[in-house]
Amino acid sequence: MNKTLQMLLGAFALAACTIANAQQVATPKPKVYALISAVGDQFTYVTQKQSVGSNILDNYRREVVKVPNNALNVSILKGLDRAIEQRDPGSTRILATLNALEMDGVKPINREKVAMGKLLAALEKMPQRMEWDTIIVVTPKFQFSGRKGMGSKLEGIGIYVQPLESSSLSNDGTEILGSEGEETITPDGAPGKRSARFVAPYNYTQTWVFDAKTLNVLETSARYEFQRVYDQNATAINVAKSIPLEKMAEILSNFVERSVARGVGEALPSIEIGEIKPVATVDTGVTKPKS
Repeated sequence: MNKTLQMLLGAFALAACTIANAQQVATPKPKVYALISAVGDQFTYVTQKQSVGSNILDNYRREVVKVPNNALNVSILKGLDRAIEQRDPGSTRILATLNALEMDGVKPINREKVAMGKLLAALEKMPQRMEWDTIIVVTPKFQFSGRKGMGSKLEGIGIYVQPLESSSLSNDGTEILGSEGEETITPDGAPGKRSARFVAPYNYTQTWVFDAKTLNVLETSARYEFQRVYDQNATAINVAKSIPLEKMAEILSNFVERSVARGVGEALPSIEIGEIKPVATVDTGVTKPKS
């Protein structure tokens, strides 16, 4: 082998090693995110009452029901997982929930504080979090006053029904007679007409971002989001019955996933949220949610 060729092969080998080393350095270890839903299984269905006087302490009928199959937490986790997938496609995500039984008997106004206390106590005892980078938690959030036609004292995930034709609510929950109503969408998601009557799924939650190793809070983002739905072509007198249950369940599921993803986008501003699609599987976490 002549000297020139030998030098060329030596330079090639050196360059190849340099490129390989550069590629190795440029490929960091995938980040590990622990995504935890502490929303639980309590779903609230709230309907405004017809006012008959000024002595009514609560102008709303409230029905709290337990959603089976961990469905609320699953919807939260789908939104979290999709948001992080868009931000960091090569990351590892661990999906988990706070056991819904931990929240039994807790008043709505106290659920956020209780959920976070129980979660932090559990996380402090988990040595595996030293292998994680970031923990993102979603808890229920209580809102005492009404917002833009929505009822007061709402919290977590639920549906608010405004059945009155000739009135809407101010921010303090009082009726405004003769109001033209609020902006709505149709059941198919298209812009609808303004209406004082509507059915509105809502997501009142708080997103927490923690450093996994220190459990220091990095960011928080409160979410008070709702989607007023009204079908002007429906024949049902009762607006609550104007949308088929199957369609309402679909609207609620899609709304929760997108809303939670946007909440992560606020807590981690570099995330840009596009179309949210259901995740295929749910990874094993502290408490594995049923898909």
